Amino acid sequence: MRREWKSPFLTMLNISECGKGYSGWNWRIEKKKTVKEIKDQLSVSEKLYQEFIKKVRFNPLIDSSYIDKCYPECKKR
Repeated sequence: MRREWKSPFLTMLNISECGKGYSGWNWRIEKKKTVKEIKDQLSVSEKLYQEFIKKVRFNPLIDSSYIDKCYPECKKR
C-alpha cells in the first residue's frame, strides 16, 4: 500500500504575511504538532535508526542520538 505525502498546509504560504504570527500559515489541523510531539517522534525515529545502523555498520558520527534532546534549539548548540 503506497501512501502519498500530503502538505501540512491547506494553501500555499502567504509570504507577504510572514513575520505576523501565524496569519500566513494555513495549517491542516491534523498535521500541526507541538514541540513535545515532534521531540517524541524524533526520539523514536533516532532509536529505530540507531538499531538499524548497529546491525549494518558502525559510524561514530551517528552512533548517538541527540536531536530529540535539543529540538527546536539545535542550532544554538
